[in-house]
Amino acid sequence: MASAPALAEAPTIGGFGVQPLQRDHARGYFVFHLRPGAVHRARVEVLNADATPITLWVDGVDGLTGVTSGVVYANRGVRARGAGTWITPDFTKLTLAPHSRRSLGFAVTVPASATPGDHVGGIAFQDANPVTSGGRFQITEIVRAVVGVEVKIPGPASQQLLVGSLTLGTLPGTSMPAVTVPLTDSGRLLCKPRLIVTVDGPSGVESQTRALDTLLPGDKIAYPFAWRHALSPGSYTLRARSANCGAAAAARGRAQLTRRLNPHAPPTKAVRVGVGPVSASSNWWLLVLAGAGGLAIGGVAVLVGVRIGLARSRP
Repeated sequence: MASAPALAEAPTIGGFGVQPLQRDHARGYFVFHLRPGAVHRARVEVLNADATPITLWVDGVDGLTGVTSGVVYANRGVRARGAGTWITPDFTKLTLAPHSRRSLGFAVTVPASATPGDHVGGIAFQDANPVTSGGRFQITEIVRAVVGVEVKIPGPASQQLLVGSLTLGTLPGTSMPAVTVPLTDSGRLLCKPRLIVTVDGPSGVESQTRALDTLLPGDKIAYPFAWRHALSPGSYTLRARSANCGAAAAARGRAQLTRRLNPHAPPTKAVRVGVGPVSASSNWWLLVLAGAGGLAIGGVAVLVGVRIGLARSRP
C-alpha cells in the first residue's frame, strides 16, 4: 500500500499512530467539498507499533476553538453537536495485533439543512485500556489521536470577527499581565486573525501585535493576550483591532491597576492536567499558551491526558 511508508515514519504515541488514506499524502487531514445531503466515504490507517495488542475506541467528535485559538477536539463522552455528528466510523472499537496496521472506513453524512461555509469535526482514536501507575500518587495516562475532517459547503459565506470589551488583569494562576480580548467568529469561514492591542497608561503608550491560530465559525473565546512588559499601578485605556479575518473589527476598554504587574512566571506549582472537554471555559490555555496557540487543522492532533490522583488508604 502506497501510504504505508509514510505511516511507518510518522511519530506514534502510546503505541499507536493514525493517518488519512487519501490521494494528497502531503496533507495530514481531510478536506471535503460537499453539498447538503451528500454522503462521502473515506478511510484512515491505524498502526500499532507495540509488541502487545492494543484496543481503541473510535468516535466522531466536534472540532472546537482552543482558548488561545487553534483547533482542538472534544473528548470521548462529550456529545457531538456539530460536524462530529456527521462522522460515522465503520467500527466504534478496534483491536490491532502487535506490530500491525489496519485501515478503517468512515462516512461523512451532510444533513440537508447544513449551512454554507466551513464545518470541522474529527475521527478520534483513544486507548480503551489506559494504564494507571501504582504507588500513593496514581497517574492514569489517556492517549488519543484525532484526524481532522473539514467539510466545505458551497454557498454565500464570508469571514467576520467581532471583538468585545477589553479587560486588564493577569494570566490565571500567575502574576503576569494580560489583556483579555473577547473574540467571536461571527462569519461562516475559518479564519486566522491578527490582533493589535494598545495599552495607554502611566508607563506610556505601547502596541503589541500577535498572529492567532484558527478560529472556527460561531465560536467565542476570551483570548489571554499576555503583555511582555511590566505595568505600573494607575489608570489604563485599552484598545484592540483585528486584521486578516474579514472586515476589521475594533474595541476598547478601561482598567485600574492597584499593584504592579511583572511579565515573569511565578515559581512552578503543581497543576491538574486533564483531558476534560476542551472549551473556552477550560484551562486548556495552560497547555498551549507557550505554543502557537492550539492544535491547528493539519496533521494528526495527538492529545495526551494525565489524570493524577491520591490513592486512598485501604484497611
